[in-house]
Amino acid sequence: MKLYRVLALVLAVLMVGVMLVACDKKEPEAVKTTVKVTVTIKDGPDGEVLAQERDYPYTYNQTGDEQPTIIDVVLDVCELNELTVEFQDESQQYISKIGNKSAAKGEFWTYALNGVNNLDLPMYEQTVAEGDVIVVYLDSLK
Repeated sequence: MKLYRVLALVLAVLMVGVMLVACDKKEPEAVKTTVKVTVTIKDGPDGEVLAQERDYPYTYNQTGDEQPTIIDVVLDVCELNELTVEFQDESQQYISKIGNKSAAKGEFWTYALNGVNNLDLPMYEQTVAEGDVIVVYLDSLK
């Protein structure tokens, strides 16, 4: 009789454990989302156009409220136009080179979003939305 009680207790503990695992919250599933943006990459504020895509359909996997950043879109456009992109470090936050145009001493890659340059928010943090016009260009501290 004792053996049956022990087996019943073990079975009850296993059932509670399985129930707890089954009730665990799951991660939200990624949803393929597309935003159309216009992207221009230039070697200076008024310089030569390295790449340009009008109404570019940037597709990404969206989980939750996550939105694509300018860096995400620039990397995709550069891949499409076969331009290499190099970063200053492994964190991939600041671009140092696009194609054959490197940021020399006193120069940096920046952007204008819908005609407004917001240096307070770097490219890796600035999110994009449907219809945005992005201009990425090499600028100097002068």
